[in-house]
Amino acid sequence: MSRSNNTELQNPAKRFIEWKSDKKCFVYYDKEKAEQVEIKLPVRFLALDTLSTIKGYSDNDNSGFWSNEIRDLKNESLIVKTQKGECAKGLYENIMGNKDMTGAKYYQSLYAMMKEGKDYIMVNFQIGGSALGQWIEFRKKNKIFDGAIEIKTMIEGSKGKTVYNMPVFTKIPVTEEAETNAKEMDQELQEYLTAYFRKNHTAVETIAHVTRGDAPEPTQEFIPEENSDDLPF
Repeated sequence: MSRSNNTELQNPAKRFIEWKSDKKCFVYYDKEKAEQVEIKLPVRFLALDTLSTIKGYSDNDNSGFWSNEIRDLKNESLIVKTQKGECAKGLYENIMGNKDMTGAKYYQSLYAMMKEGKDYIMVNFQIGGSALGQWIEFRKKNKIFDGAIEIKTMIEGSKGKTVYNMPVFTKIPVTEEAETNAKEMDQELQEYLTAYFRKNHTAVETIAHVTRGDAPEPTQEFIPEENSDDLPF
């Protein structure tokens, strides 16, 4: 803050949405109602930008994990915290094996535009758990910033005796109106992210080539346990 700029930096996303395997749908937390709201399929959105972050649950601290958002896993520092304070700081590959990070999981933070009633709103999908593998495979085969994305079906997977549900991402055409609104909304998002990165000073070194959507794709080693999206955090 400063004398001329005395407002706190606020994330422009109106909803923070996750896939819940047991509920077979997406959910977000409504602060006003103090409850989780389910978003039934189909879900449609236009991708605006993707970042990387850490979530999960720490049994030792009896708390959820959270971290800053970054573009480059190889060259930018993550600062991971629980309710007891900072538990790790550094590059992803250097901190994920730490004992204080037990229960921490990789997530992709996807900013997107959705339609709510007659209005377009910015949302954030926290993609992890059973949804992450499907999203990674979808990104390998599709340009996510062209057209729109729809989830209208799901598939079952299993690990041992655990059965879980995964959303299926597909590409769909986009209207000219939606595309125009998405570009305008992305400009708002990029203004926020520019201020966010300046404030957090997370870069280990300057990465001049990193631009919108250039966060490197995680490999299979990043995929959490399939039922981890049911943990309370």
